[in-house]
Amino acid sequence: MRRLALNVLLLALLLAPATVLAGGATVYELGGAETFAQGDLDALSLDAEGILRPGPSFAAVPLDAPTSWAATRSGGDIWIGTGNTGDVLRVKADGQVERIETGDSLMVTALAPLPDGGVAAAVFPGARLVKISPEGGTSTLAALPAEHVWALVSDGRGALTAATGMPGAVFEIDPFGAVKKVAEVGDDHARCLTRSDTAWLVGTAPKGRVLRIERGQVRVLRDLDAQEIVGLVPLAGGGLLVAANADQAGGNPQAIAGLLKAMVEPPETKPGQKPRPRPSLQDGSVLWIEPSGAVTTLWAEAKVAALSLVADGEGALLGTYPSGRLIRVEPKQPSQVFADLPEAEASVLLAGREGLEAVVTSNPAVLHRPQDAAPQGSFTSAPLDAGATARWGRIRVSGTGIRGLEFRSGETEEPDEAWSDWRPAEAFRDLEGGCGARARFLQLRVSLAGADASLRSVSVVAAPPNRAPVVVSLTVKRQGEENGAGLPDPTPLRVVEWVAADPDGDALRVDLHAQRAGSPHWIPLVKAKVLAKPTHTWDTAGLPDGTYRVRLVLSDAPDNAPDREAEALASTGPFRVDNTAPVVTVSARVAGNRLLVEGEAIDQARGRVAAIHVSLDGGPWQTLGPVDGIYDEAAEPFAGSLALPAPGTHDVVVRARDADGNPGAAATVVTIR
Repeated sequence: MRRLALNVLLLALLLAPATVLAGGATVYELGGAETFAQGDLDALSLDAEGILRPGPSFAAVPLDAPTSWAATRSGGDIWIGTGNTGDVLRVKADGQVERIETGDSLMVTALAPLPDGGVAAAVFPGARLVKISPEGGTSTLAALPAEHVWALVSDGRGALTAATGMPGAVFEIDPFGAVKKVAEVGDDHARCLTRSDTAWLVGTAPKGRVLRIERGQVRVLRDLDAQEIVGLVPLAGGGLLVAANADQAGGNPQAIAGLLKAMVEPPETKPGQKPRPRPSLQDGSVLWIEPSGAVTTLWAEAKVAALSLVADGEGALLGTYPSGRLIRVEPKQPSQVFADLPEAEASVLLAGREGLEAVVTSNPAVLHRPQDAAPQGSFTSAPLDAGATARWGRIRVSGTGIRGLEFRSGETEEPDEAWSDWRPAEAFRDLEGGCGARARFLQLRVSLAGADASLRSVSVVAAPPNRAPVVVSLTVKRQGEENGAGLPDPTPLRVVEWVAADPDGDALRVDLHAQRAGSPHWIPLVKAKVLAKPTHTWDTAGLPDGTYRVRLVLSDAPDNAPDREAEALASTGPFRVDNTAPVVTVSARVAGNRLLVEGEAIDQARGRVAAIHVSLDGGPWQTLGPVDGIYDEAAEPFAGSLALPAPGTHDVVVRARDADGNPGAAATVVTIR
């Protein structure tokens, strides 16, 4: 159904791209389509080049309703169908609003003008058509055999054509209320309906098809990937613009139920704030189906739903949710943000021969009518986050026709009563001004005026408190050692590695020391150097064997004054330095029909014997196990038997390696008679 296209404000405004400078200074740069689109555009348009310029100005008429579902013009007035009471609001030229009740209904889902200046209203539930006279009287016109009426089109003589849901079909209703089925669409919902020459064009859901119906015959023009088609605009030069939504919930009943609940009971909105977020279920797009049948995407945005599409010159205007924006699309042209409205949804767009006539929004419902006004507007940035209470400095603007630069600040992500009031930038001239605010968050507002005015970029410098470096890990390995690779090759070289970062991007000065257990002194390995890589090779040759540990101190002093310097310290656990080979003793004798090899391997550095092997007459090495079955001591007696060799003199060699890979060996000779 239509409000499956409801989406919500971003859960949090995205920060503008920031450049972190040495010493903790950060430059926040706002410019281009992506970052400008994160802010609020008041009477500004965002063109395809990412430049803000004065856009359309609107006169707002507040409506006492949370949502709007349909609108039409009849008898010189604008008629608006609302939820969740199912009333029709008639807005007269002088701005007066008249409320007309349609009976026991929740929503007015479609409206169409009647020749006498009244309207026909489709209400839900029940798919009833209610006739409303110019005087405000109501009467039942017809009841369609469906659950929903999504679109009504008038022929100007009192006859209507309706697109329905459950089932998806197209019906004709004559001026007296007689109903005739034109065609079924082969889908649950006929979501939108428009006339093209002698045929009807229909968009469906959830199959997402574009159909052509002529003389009761249905032909599929395009079967799209999206599940919901909400708008169709035929182009004078041929082809068709299609507004579509892809359902992120995939028809999940629980997700849809949650969305409908949020629609009926929208979260409270504080004064001066946009409506708070509600769950998003759809990704919107506008597609161009060319006369050849080729499909080109003109606009697409995740978690932003397409709600209403109307013709505008050689292209079309799209109303969106939750951004509450009008997007202009045209074949072979980049899309543009035409206008940014304060409410969450640009629900219904009305257009005439002269272009856009009105926009009706939801959450809350407001009627916006374009008006002639001097070209001017303002851009308000998303709150910029310094991460901590910071000093905000110079603000620079690039553009023309800049009439004002203001800022406000606070300690919460969303502006509230605790934030400061808007203040003009200090000594603003030549597109520069001072700030001097001290806060975590800052928001900027730039005003511009004039037909040629433009805003290309805004930047501001922040100096948050200096933050200390962070050491994530510190390790010491033998050079060439790999995890799980068995015993390392013997070498006195140890590789000290660390993973660290400075949140302010400062260069880091390294101090690295080692200490032997029992010694009060630290041996300097690296002293006050800025290293290209976070690693140091330590040669332990000549050092006493024993247990050591390494200490790392990182300082951001190279990029900070002495009173701002911060350090991070990390130490390893104890590890052994052992460059001494084990001492091996061995003997061999005949025992029965086997050759018994016995002896002991001792690591004099008090490390751990880790492997013992034996070779007979230079043959392959064979494992000899420790007597107690486990390598866990510095001294390991060993014993093992080999197959008895042929008579004669034989050479027996035993090799032992400690846990640091140091090899030791011994040999004996045995004579077999």
